[in-house]
Amino acid sequence: MAFLMRSGKICEECKDGKFFKSIAYGCFKGSKLQSIPIAFMLKLHWYLKTFKKKIDGYICLTESQRKIYLEAGFDDKKLYIKPNFVDDTFEQDKYRYGDYAVFIGRLGEEKGLRTLIGAWRDLSDIPLKIVGDGPGAEEFKSLVSELKIKNIDFLGYKPYLEYRMILNDSRFLIMPSISYETFGLTIVEAFSHCKPVIASNLGAMADIVKDKETGLLFTPMNTQELAEKVRWLWNNPEECKRMGLNARKEYEEKYTPERNYEMMMTIYKEVMRLGR
Repeated sequence: MAFLMRSGKICEECKDGKFFKSIAYGCFKGSKLQSIPIAFMLKLHWYLKTFKKKIDGYICLTESQRKIYLEAGFDDKKLYIKPNFVDDTFEQDKYRYGDYAVFIGRLGEEKGLRTLIGAWRDLSDIPLKIVGDGPGAEEFKSLVSELKIKNIDFLGYKPYLEYRMILNDSRFLIMPSISYETFGLTIVEAFSHCKPVIASNLGAMADIVKDKETGLLFTPMNTQELAEKVRWLWNNPEECKRMGLNARKEYEEKYTPERNYEMMMTIYKEVMRLGR
């Protein structure tokens, strides 16, 4: 229910209060039994309008998230947008325009790894490093082996500073998720390191990445289109660098801790001013 995904696809059937459908689908931990108390709890508070009457303001991370709340009937005046942020670990003198693309994230179905791997069948000359672990790790490794793809390297889990170094040494980041994503913090991390991002044209990713300005967007689950975007960005180094510089500027304007604090305090003051 929380991710608006079911059986590997976007699902919004509960958005208008029809929570009992989640029982039939077993949305909570894949269990119909465990989904029962969750569905009843949500239905009760939906009926009592707890979420609409007892909460003074909601902070949405992106415009697409705000839109989902609006479609569910929430008060427009209670919805504020404030993105997440990341610390600035970028060191200009250590910046590298790397010789590989990188994926960083959880190795689960919702992250679009099948799309990514499928695209790489046509990209045998472009190295790809996959950083992260998750329930699908072994299955994705087997898929790469079955397809006889030689230029994908699974690096596994890496501590924060280590994967930021791997990101810094890459040429660009790829985020092929098939879910809306709550925010997409990895995108902002890439921006902070002057890296453009190739992402699914979906949800939070489409809100953060400006097509042809800070990266490229492609149709979710479209392996051919993703391969074409990767190929184009790889073969156009000046455009890649231009988008990377734009991405860094975007980070400095929107996603630093200092800027985030300013936005947070503005929201607090506005909620207090309205006397909620």
